[in-house]
Amino acid sequence: MRATLDGNDLPGPIGTLGEAIGAARDAAAVGGRVVIEARADGSLVPDEMLENPLLAPASIGVVEFLSANPKAMVREALLSAAEALEKARQDQGAVVAALDGGEVEAARSGMEPILGAWGACVATIRDGAALVGRDLSRPVGGASPERAVGTLIETLTEVKRAFRAEDWAGLSDAVGEDLERHAAAWDAMLRGLAEEMAEPRS
Repeated sequence: MRATLDGNDLPGPIGTLGEAIGAARDAAAVGGRVVIEARADGSLVPDEMLENPLLAPASIGVVEFLSANPKAMVREALLSAAEALEKARQDQGAVVAALDGGEVEAARSGMEPILGAWGACVATIRDGAALVGRDLSRPVGGASPERAVGTLIETLTEVKRAFRAEDWAGLSDAVGEDLERHAAAWDAMLRGLAEEMAEPRS
């Protein structure tokens, strides 16, 4: 089996997909990078096969790996989350306006993208921190990401409770006041963390 990383041949002998994955990860780590994609004979290798290489067919001839700078990846994800949060804030305003106007169905349909955006923000911070080894208890801009995640989850729990209970007044307060307060803080935190990930200027 032939294996490459970013177009460069990996040293052999390599006999299985598992060996190829190990060689690619080791080579990427030398340069401070992580493997982000694998293709076997031109086809994308699914995540379940990467996690359990024994599922791979024995007939694979060439495995091509791509790597990336983990900090650059995390920075891009954080900035994307911040942009999504801006849209979520607009959606939150629309939901509150709908609730205040008695338009319950419009408010219902507007909640899904809001909850999705907030869930993505939490996942981005947690996954990104794990990838680059960033301690979430260490403050950014005077705020602790770890604490911010905890308090946000409490608010989201209340939002979901009010939504399920059809407590529209409670939902309006939770979305219009509590989530809006979180949004301002999270925007600054996401962008602050993204700045940490930026490559130093030479």
